[in-house]
Formats: sequence, C-alpha cells, structure tokens
Amino acid sequence: MSEQLHAEEVEKVTRLRQTIVYTCYVEVDQQMVGKLIGKSGEKIKALANETGARIRVIGDRGEQLVRIMGVEENVKAARDKVVQMTQSNKIKVDANMAGKMTKSNKIKVDANMAGKIIGKSGAKIRALQDETGASVKVVKNGDETMVEIIGSDENVQAAQMKVKEIIAGWITKEVKLSSEDTRLIVGKSGKNIKTLEQVTGTRLHMEEIKLERSYQIMKISGPREKVNNAGLKVREFTANQVQMEMLVSKKIC
Repeated sequence: MSEQLHAEEVEKVTRLRQTIVYTCYVEVDQQMVGKLIGKSGEKIKALANETGARIRVIGDRGEQLVRIMGVEENVKAARDKVVQMTQSNKIKVDANMAGKMTKSNKIKVDANMAGKIIGKSGAKIRALQDETGASVKVVKNGDETMVEIIGSDENVQAAQMKVKEIIAGWITKEVKLSSEDTRLIVGKSGKNIKTLEQVTGTRLHMEEIKLERSYQIMKISGPREKVNNAGLKVREFTANQVQMEMLVSKKIC
C-alpha cells in the first residue's frame, strides 16, 4: 500500500515538473553567435527541435544573451548544447520564471488570418512571443486553424490579448458568384483575382467547387471597411468585364 502511495506521489511530482516553465540565459560572445545560429537559422532551429526548448538570441552588440525556455529537462539539455557550441561559462536561471505553472489556451481563427498572425517570414509571431514571453504557434487541426498559446498565466493572457487585437478588426464575407462571374474574377492564371486583392487590400479565396450547387462561393477577408468596399469592387469589375466582352463580340461580328 505504501509503495503504491509512493509511486503516486512520484507521478504527481513528475507531472508537476513537466508543467513548470524555466528560463535560462547564457551570455555568448558576439563572434560565437553566428556559429550557434547557423546559415538562415538552421543550427538554432535544429537545436530547438532536438531539445524541445525555445531558444532565442537577444541583444545586438558585445555579449549577447541566449534565452532558453521550457520544462526543466529540455532547458538543461539545450543549455548544455549552447555552452558546448559557444564555449560560454556565463549562465543564470531566471528566478522570476522558475516555478511558474504553465497554462495552455487555444484560439480558433479563420484560416485566412494565419498569415496575418505569423507575418512575413514569421516576423510577427516571433515579435509576439518576445513581447509576451509565451509560446505561440499557429496549428492546423483538420479543417480548423488554431492559435496555441503556452506559458505562465500572465504571459498567456498577454499573448491572448495581442492575438485578439490582430484579428479583431478582420472579418470574412461570403459572396455568391455564377460560374461566369467566377471565370471573369479569376482571370487567366489567376491574374484578375491577384489584381483585385492588390487594389482592395483584401484576401480573396474561392471555395472548392461543389457539383450539387449552381453557384461558387468566394470569401473576402480583411479589415471590415476594406471587405465591404471589396464586395462593391468585385461587382463593378465583373460588370465592366461583361461590357468589354460584349463590345469585343460586336466588333468581331
């Protein structure tokens, strides 16, 4: 009986250790940073994947800090690798982070919002993580797109607010189109739809064609005022294209 209780206590402690976020900083000479990061960030990405820790280089001159975040075992593994690669002996654990429980939350977002949250080459999502201290990922779960946020309670709350601020002003509107209008909007090799996206500042997406319906659905995503304006622009565009084709047809005849 006592052995069973002991095993249960060990399991509880193990689970608890797996939910605590630790942060470790390693001071690295600027000359060694490139060796750690590698070409196009390949080495630091591989190290993060190998150890399961989040690793970021912060600072821009002199000695830079390598910040390592994650559960204790992952942080230790990553720390040892960083020290080995950079020959650094300057290490400190962030006492403010050690011992804080992690919280996980998911926010369902429109698939078209993924790029808005991630940003060009991941710039926005990295900035979001640096600013809030939380781990933020955009993940696909079947047909759903989720933003997964992990970190201490205050970090998760901060990241949630930032994500909601990004998506708050965005809406998605559905427009029904005939097959002829669809052809005109898309254009040859998608030329027209790309032009419309640039002119309206919105994202235009054609849903997969379904044989059981006689119309096509196009989704317009972006800031509310731009989406409403885009709907009008799309109608004007198709009307103009029809008139142009009618004029061309008359000339040929």
